[in-house]
Amino acid sequence: MTTRMNRPADTGRPPLPRRSSGPGDSARACSFIAAFSSVGPARRFARANCGFASGSQPCDVEVCVSELATNSVRHSRSSRPGGRFTVAVATAPGWCRVQVADDGPLHPRHGPRLHPPDAFTESGRGLHLLDALSSWWGVDRDLASTTVWFEITR
Repeated sequence: MTTRMNRPADTGRPPLPRRSSGPGDSARACSFIAAFSSVGPARRFARANCGFASGSQPCDVEVCVSELATNSVRHSRSSRPGGRFTVAVATAPGWCRVQVADDGPLHPRHGPRLHPPDAFTESGRGLHLLDALSSWWGVDRDLASTTVWFEITR
């Protein structure tokens, strides 16, 4: 499994450690039909389970999940008939981790990665938004699936 982890370049902070279970922690997951009509329900599921009571974090979680769910529907094998993607949310006090998993890229050599922004295209900005809004994010891939995850802290 290959993992690529990124952090917004302007933070200057060290990477966040992976969290271990403790009091107040929770985790939930939900599978969705890989269709554009599932992006809204996936976004609402993540917001309802992210554990942030108020502030900008729910909006950030929603934007990130919208981008990742859309990418799953548009660019993965999940877009084939009967395909699905899964959103998983894990929380601890002051921290939320969200994963969007799909059936892997349509083309074996392609996968989620940042591309230089192009002012003349309508797409290609989703991972830039993820990079800007999250505290930490990465991609886990194997032969059968791709999982893009991000963490947001308060």
